[in-house]
Amino acid sequence: MFWRSAIVIAAGGFYAYQKYRNTHISTEDAYITGKIHTVASKVPGTVKALLVKDNQFVKEKDKLLEIDDRDYNVKVREAESTVGTEKARFEEISSRAEVARKQLVELNFRMESVKANLKLHTVNLKQSEIDLQRIQRLFDKKIIAEEQYEKSKTAYEGNLALVESAKEQVYCLSGGDDPWSGRYCRFSGDADYWLVDQSGES
Repeated sequence: MFWRSAIVIAAGGFYAYQKYRNTHISTEDAYITGKIHTVASKVPGTVKALLVKDNQFVKEKDKLLEIDDRDYNVKVREAESTVGTEKARFEEISSRAEVARKQLVELNFRMESVKANLKLHTVNLKQSEIDLQRIQRLFDKKIIAEEQYEKSKTAYEGNLALVESAKEQVYCLSGGDDPWSGRYCRFSGDADYWLVDQSGES
C-alpha cells in the first residue's frame, strides 16, 4: 500500500516537472529577442496611477496611466483669469470706442450745422452791408431820419457778430486751442463755443 502511494506521488511529481519544462526554459547563457517600444506622455508630470501590469497586453488608445493634473489645473485657472481680465479690458476699450464714434458723429453733425449757419450769416452780413451803404448815402443827404440809419447800422453789426461767432465755432470744432496765439476754446452751457485768450477774457 505504501509503495503504491509512493509511486503515485512520484508519477505526479514527474508529470508536474514535465509540464513545467514545457513552459519554462532554464539556462545560464540564453537570451531572448523582442520589440521594445518607448511609451511617453505628450505632457510631463507626476504619475498618479499606473493602470497596467508588467507584460500585460494592451490595445491602441488603452489608458496606461494617469498623470497628476493639479499643476495643470492651476495653470488653467491662471489662464482663465488672464482671459477674463483681457476680455473685460477689450469690452471697456470697445465701449470707449463706441462712445468716441458717437461723439465723432455728433461732432460732424454739429460742424455741418455750424458751417451752414456761417454761410447763412455771411449772406445776411453781405446784404446788411449793402443796405447800410445805401442807408448811409440817404442819411448823408438827410433824406431819412437818424433812427432809420442807426437801425440799419445795428442790423449790420449784429450780422457781423453772428459771422464772427460762427467762425469761432468752426475754429473750435476743427481743433481750436492755439497757445501761440493765446486763443483757447471753451464749451458753453447752450452747446455753443466761444474763444478766450490767455488772460481769460472772452
